[in-house]
Amino acid sequence: MRELILATLITASALDLTCTAQSPLFSTRKDVTGNGNSDFLSGLARTTNNDFLTFGLCAVTPTAVSGICVSRFSNDGAFISSHTFTDSISHIFLKRDGVSSWSNQRHAASVQWAEDASLWYFDAGGDSLWVRKPFAPVRPSKAGNTQHATNGDVLFCGTAEVDSIESTIFLARYDAAGLLQWLQEYPLPPQWQGMQVFVSSMAVLSDGGTVISGNRQDAFGENAQQWVLRSSANGSFQFLNDVEGPGEGDNAHAVSTTDDTYTVVGMRRQENPNAPGDYCCPRPYFSRFSNDGTLQWSRLFQGTRREFTDFALRTLNDGSVLSTGFTTHQYGSNAYLFNVSASGDSIWHREYSAPDSTCINRSYMPHTLLVESPNRIVLGGVVGLCGNDHWIMRTDGAGLPPSTMGLITDVHDVLSNELTLVAHPNPSHGQLHVQGEDGAFPIKVIVSDALGRSVRTTTIRGPSDILTIHDQGIYFLMMTNDHGTFVNQQVVVQ
Repeated sequence: MRELILATLITASALDLTCTAQSPLFSTRKDVTGNGNSDFLSGLARTTNNDFLTFGLCAVTPTAVSGICVSRFSNDGAFISSHTFTDSISHIFLKRDGVSSWSNQRHAASVQWAEDASLWYFDAGGDSLWVRKPFAPVRPSKAGNTQHATNGDVLFCGTAEVDSIESTIFLARYDAAGLLQWLQEYPLPPQWQGMQVFVSSMAVLSDGGTVISGNRQDAFGENAQQWVLRSSANGSFQFLNDVEGPGEGDNAHAVSTTDDTYTVVGMRRQENPNAPGDYCCPRPYFSRFSNDGTLQWSRLFQGTRREFTDFALRTLNDGSVLSTGFTTHQYGSNAYLFNVSASGDSIWHREYSAPDSTCINRSYMPHTLLVESPNRIVLGGVVGLCGNDHWIMRTDGAGLPPSTMGLITDVHDVLSNELTLVAHPNPSHGQLHVQGEDGAFPIKVIVSDALGRSVRTTTIRGPSDILTIHDQGIYFLMMTNDHGTFVNQQVVVQ
């Protein structure tokens, strides 16, 4: 028997980028409606004349009626114009990071229009072309996300009610003119009956198939668990797997990454050691899978503050991923960008605030990302607490902001869990020893097969304990201890 161990080497490094002629850095907050009802910005695109086109949520009447506001900003962040699309009676809600663009010519938006999941399509200038509601008026449905397929068709996913108890996850495909190509529904497992199921994101993979990601919760909104649903290019079902990790998991976002892989990033809430049952402490959690669902690595990153990574995720040319979210503090929240390498190592972490003495209570919350080039990144979201305004900020390729923004952390202060648990083979007996550093025991071990299905759970009490794997194949060991150390390792048994 031989095993392949995927070791993790934790390093922190700076990204060295050489800038040539570049677009200017800026940070802009704007009440695009002019009446204080610019709730948040959720989609970013470029226009053919090098302006920004933004898609956001704007209130028409407080708490009752809302619409989609499409706005234009110049290349240096100056506001130009805005228009709100509304029926004047409904709550129309644009999903966070819910916009997909096709060559800056067409834009699809995932919208919740009252009780209906709605796909809203816009032209290059932001004018409405068509709206499609896959289940209206027969069945209520919830919008998830939208992405363009490789040929320019648009994919739209979410959940749909079957009856008062049962729901399905759906995936629809439309052409650019809004003609339905096909509609697939995926029944939920019987064990999920009575649970609340949420769709967060969707990624189109290198083989043309899709991954839909989200989370489920019990009827009380607790015991959250992340999941991914994989389908082929024609929408046929392949698998629905949990994304295993410590504690409770919320808002899983997926993105296609290099070498026929996809990466899922979300938030894991760990139990408060001083208050059992209180899952108080959200942390960023990254997992990378091959397109067939095989886990390659997973990382839980520990920070000094509460960090929420549940809004937007992008892939860079080097295979690394950018994740954006926010950290909470006494007076509000700060936005952040987190760059994690293709092998799961931290590259850099930036946190942003505004040196604005007129409003100490200031919340910066990003909802979307636009990677313009290796040297320019644009965040979009909301500035709140002193009135909600749309917010856009352009940083350089290493996440460094304009001088008008405060940079709280310009060095990496979020450390991945060190590899304190390792597994090594005992070839003569076909056994596997699990070894920890001093004080690491007891170690809980969950053994999963290549498709993520749990095949065994055990506890290693000390260095002399042995875990035996009898059958050949690829396995993953998820190991945790009482100190919160979490490691996933791949083992090939031959």
